[in-house]
Amino acid sequence: MLGYFRDCLWTRGLALGAKYSAFLFLPVCFAVLILIVRQRGEKKKFRWSILHSIVFLVTSVLVVWAIYRFSIGRLDSIKVRDFSFGGFPKWLGRLFVPAPEFVAGFLTAHHKVNVGHGDYFFGKMPLGGALLFFPVVLAVKTPIPILIAVCVGAFHAMFETRKHAIGLLSLAIAAAMLFCVMPTTVNIGVRHVLPIIPFMSIIAGIGLMNIVLRVRKRHKWHPYFAMPFVGCLWLVIESCLVHPHTISYFNFLAGGKPEYVVIDSDLDWGQGIFELQRACKRLRIECLQTEYFGTADLNMHSLPPPPAADCREYWVAISVTKLYRDDSLSEYRNRFPDATVAGGSILLYRIRLNDQ
Repeated sequence: MLGYFRDCLWTRGLALGAKYSAFLFLPVCFAVLILIVRQRGEKKKFRWSILHSIVFLVTSVLVVWAIYRFSIGRLDSIKVRDFSFGGFPKWLGRLFVPAPEFVAGFLTAHHKVNVGHGDYFFGKMPLGGALLFFPVVLAVKTPIPILIAVCVGAFHAMFETRKHAIGLLSLAIAAAMLFCVMPTTVNIGVRHVLPIIPFMSIIAGIGLMNIVLRVRKRHKWHPYFAMPFVGCLWLVIESCLVHPHTISYFNFLAGGKPEYVVIDSDLDWGQGIFELQRACKRLRIECLQTEYFGTADLNMHSLPPPPAADCREYWVAISVTKLYRDDSLSEYRNRFPDATVAGGSILLYRIRLNDQ
C-alpha cells in the first residue's frame, strides 16, 4: 500500500504541469490513500506517508518550476488570451513569483470556474454546470463491456476486501474523484475526468479476472464460458468499427441520438472536414453553405462554393455543436438531415427553392 502511495507521489509534479484539474484530483486521491492507510492500523506507515507527502510536495514544486525552465517574473507580465488581472488586487500583479506562466494560468482557470462554463446537456445550456453531467457522460462514452467489467469488479472489491485491496483502493479513489468533480461549474467534456480511467481499468481487470475464474470452475461447454471472450471480442470489433471517429463515439445507452445528450468536445470538436469533402463528391453537391464549428480554414479544403443568388438548389452543412447552440439554426433541429457526414459531427440538409 505504501509503495502504491509513493509511486503516485512521484507523478504529482508532472500531473500539475499537465492539467490544472490536478489541483482538484490529487488532494482527493491522497486523502483517500491516507485514510485507508490509517484505517488499516498501519500507524508507522501512516507517519511515513505524511513525511513522504511533505518531501514530494517540495519535489513537485521543483518539477513544475523546471517545466517552465525555472522562470521568475511578475504576474502582470503574462498575457493569457483575453484574461487580465484587473479583477484582482494590484499588488498581486506586481508579485515576482517562480513560473509566473503557471501561476497566471492557474488564476485564469480559477476565474473560469467562478464564472462557469456549462455545456449543452439534455437540451439545456446550464451555465453553472449540471450535477449529473460527468456521471452521464462517462456512462455513455465508455464501452459497454468495460462498464460491465467495472460493475463486476466493484462488487468483488467491496465484498472481498482482503483479496482485492488494490481494487478497493482504486474504487475508492475513482468514486472520490467523480464525486468531487460533480459540483464543478465547468462541464465541457469527458476529457476533464479522464484521470478516472486508469482506476476504472484496474477495477475492470479485477472483474474480468473473477469472471474467468468462475468460468474455469464450471463445465467447459457451459454458456458462461464464452462471456469473457464475447466481451473482449465485442470491445475489439467496436473499436475497429468506430475508427477513426473516436471523438464522436457513444455506446447504445445514448439511444443512437448522442446530440440529445451532449455535444461540443464529446461529439463535435471541429473534426470531419475531410469526411465532408468526400461526402460532397459522393452526393455530387455543387453549392454548399457551411455552418462550421471549428478553427480549420475551409478555404484550404476542396469544398463546393457557396450558393449564388440564382442557385436553384444547394446543401447546408451544419456542425452539431453549432446547430444546438445557434438559435438562428433552430429551424433545422426538428428536421431530419438528408445525409450525415461520417463520424456524425456534421449534418447535411438539402435545400430547394420549392421548399421555401
